[in-house]
Amino acid sequence: MPSSWEGYSIIIENWAGQYIIDANQDKDDEIGRSSIYVFALPARYNFAYPTGFEEVESIISGNPLRIADN
Repeated sequence: MPSSWEGYSIIIENWAGQYIIDANQDKDDEIGRSSIYVFALPARYNFAYPTGFEEVESIISGNPLRIADN
């Protein structure tokens, strides 16, 4: 993880999942999928350009998600 993320951690565990239904008309940005789940960022997750959005964009553009399909 980037040094600016000090204090954060990566948690690796099985996820039971939660379905989220979004009424947003814009297309979500798929960042990965397994045989069961699709992982996506909401279309307007950075709409307000919050502090650090450039770093998030940089990380996401590097395809950091790795799916372990068991």
